[in-house]
Amino acid sequence: MVDPCTPVRTVLADDEPAVLDALVGLFASAADQVQVVATASSGDELVEAIAQHAPELVVTDVHMPNGGEALFDRLGALDPKPVVIAVSGIASATLRRRITSAGADRLLRKGLDDPLSAAMALLSPPEPTEI
Repeated sequence: MVDPCTPVRTVLADDEPAVLDALVGLFASAADQVQVVATASSGDELVEAIAQHAPELVVTDVHMPNGGEALFDRLGALDPKPVVIAVSGIASATLRRRITSAGADRLLRKGLDDPLSAAMALLSPPEPTEI
């Protein structure tokens, strides 16, 4: 988990400029909770941005240059590993199993699921249980 008093360092990645701009705008609306420290438009740029900025959160398109399932193998091997939210227009059960076993924490459907809400849910401390 992350410090709730400090915005979560975040890297966003998508090869479609309009989608990336929309993601940046969405995450900027929660600037008290998240700080976008870098953006990327390919898998290689994403890995470089992660190495440079050490984010706690990564939100990335699955299908972009140097992306796909192999990207999640690379992300899963990172130490420390950020929380990784994958976004895809083709979010099949097979793809979900493959990329979550490789390193993604969640797979969202592009244009349907809210990546900011998913990020906040994944990064929130667990609710205390009653004894």
